[in-house]
Amino acid sequence: MRTRTRFELVVMAAVAAAVAALLGFGFLTVGPPDTDSEGYLPVLVVWAVLSAPSLVAARILCRSWWRREDTRDGPERLLGRAVGALPQSHRDWGAAMVAELAEVRGPMARARFAVGCARAALFPPSSGRGPLLAGAVTVAAAPTAGLAVGQALPALRVFTVMFLVLLGALAAFALSRPRALRPPASGPVVTVFGLAGVVTAIALAAYVLVQDPPAERALGSSHALVLAVFLAGCLWLVLAPPRALTTGRLARGAGLATAVLLGVCFVWSARTGDVLATYVFLPPVVLSFLGSAVAAAVRRSFRTGVQTTVWTTVTGTLLVFACWLVEGLHRFRVEGALLLDGETRYPVGTNVTDAVFWVLVFVPVWGLLPFGVMGAAFGSRLPRLLRPAR
Repeated sequence: MRTRTRFELVVMAAVAAAVAALLGFGFLTVGPPDTDSEGYLPVLVVWAVLSAPSLVAARILCRSWWRREDTRDGPERLLGRAVGALPQSHRDWGAAMVAELAEVRGPMARARFAVGCARAALFPPSSGRGPLLAGAVTVAAAPTAGLAVGQALPALRVFTVMFLVLLGALAAFALSRPRALRPPASGPVVTVFGLAGVVTAIALAAYVLVQDPPAERALGSSHALVLAVFLAGCLWLVLAPPRALTTGRLARGAGLATAVLLGVCFVWSARTGDVLATYVFLPPVVLSFLGSAVAAAVRRSFRTGVQTTVWTTVTGTLLVFACWLVEGLHRFRVEGALLLDGETRYPVGTNVTDAVFWVLVFVPVWGLLPFGVMGAAFGSRLPRLLRPAR
C-alpha cells in the first residue's frame, strides 16, 4: 500500500508540474498577469482550477494500472508491461527475462534489472541499417527543407525543421522494431482522417501565415515546437499506434463520432458568439466525458473508455484546429478581428498561435483527456451501479 501511495504521489506531482508548465506556455501567448497590483493569488487559483481535473484523472489511471488484486511489485509490473508490447516472435525472450527477475534479490537490484530489460524490449538493438539510414536522411533533409521553406515562408522555418526531425526519429524507432510491415492498426477510416487532418493543418497554417505580411513574427519557436510535436504524434498514433489503443473498433468509432460533434460545436460557437466563452470550457468537457462513458458502459471496460478518450483527442483536435484557422481567416476578412476574443489590433497570423495554445494544449489538458478518463471510469462502473440489488 505504501508503494502504491508513493507511486500515485509521484505521478500527481508530475502532473501538477506539467500544468504549471502549461501556464508558463500560456503566458507566452496571452502575457503574464499583473502580479504587482493583483499579487500571485489569481495565478494560484488558475493553477488549482486547471490542475484539479488532471490530478483526478491521474489518480484514476494510477489506481487502474495498480490493481489491488495484483500482487506483483513495481519491477514486475514494469517488465510485464514491456514484455506485453513485444511481438510474438520475441515473447520467449520476454518470458525468460521475467523468470530471471524472480531470482534477483533486493529492491534496487530488481529495479535496475527491470528497467534494463524494459529498455531492451522497447528499444531493441537493430542489426539492420534502417534506423541509421533514417537518421542520415533526416540530418540531410531537415536543414535543407528548413532553408527552402524559410525562403518562401519564414514563419514555418522552425516548424519544418522540428517536424522533420521528429518524423525522422519516429521512423528510426519504427525501423528498429523487429516486426513485419502491416496495415495501420488504427483502421482505414481513422488512418485516412488522421493523415488528412495533419496535411490540412499544415496547409491551413501556411495559408493563414501567408496572408500576414509580418509572418516571420506570427509563429514563435515555442509554438512551432508544440505544433510539430502534436502533428508528429498524431502521425505516429494513426500509422503505428500502440497495441493498447487498438484492441477494439468501438473506441475508434466512438472517438471519431465525438470528434465530429466537437467540430460542429466549435463551428456553431465561432459563428454565433465568443469562442473562449462558448466552446473552450464546456463542449470538450461534456462531449469527451459522455463519449468515453458510453463506450466504456457498452463494453463494460475502462480500457475501452480510455481508448475512446485518446482517439477523441487526436481526431477532434485535428478537426477543431482546421476549423479554427478557416473560421479565423473568415472573421478577419469580414470584421478585421481575431476569432478568439474579437480583438482588432493583431495581425491575422495571430489566429495560428491562438489555435496552437487553446486547441492543441489547453483544451486537451483541461477538458478532453482528464474528463474523458473520468467518463471512462464512470461508464465502466455504470452497469454495476444499475444492476438491481439481490
